Amino acid sequence: MNIVITAHESNAYQFESGFSAQAEGDGMSPHRWTISEMAVIKTSLINITSQDSATLILDAIPFTTGAPNSYQDAIISIDGISQGTLRFREAGEKTLRIRIPMMRSHNSAFSFISIYLPNSMSPALLGMSDDQRSLGLGFRKMELNF
Repeated sequence: MNIVITAHESNAYQFESGFSAQAEGDGMSPHRWTISEMAVIKTSLINITSQDSATLILDAIPFTTGAPNSYQDAIISIDGISQGTLRFREAGEKTLRIRIPMMRSHNSAFSFISIYLPNSMSPALLGMSDDQRSLGLGFRKMELNF
């Protein structure tokens, strides 16, 4: 089984909260910014058992200050259960992957993928631009491969 979520809306998933209203960027590299510390994607049921594991691949552009030791953590939860953390260490498009246990807390018609971004920050507060949003990741694509 393979679930692919891109920066564009789809009938198979929706950006529930914490994302910019629409995809930004040129046609070659569209992305959707996370605009708060918590971003949530609602998708059709991820039908797995607690014994299953998966690979999560996140293709994103981290918002970092560019200073040494500047990084952006993305802590991933599925249906309220923590699955792991991805650390983006430098600016620019990055693709990171982790093996996750895919533990589930309940059965329902939908699954919720949450991305907690404790290092998100506003470019305006940093004096970089007038953008007041608390940016974390320029979300390009997420894949779950079972």
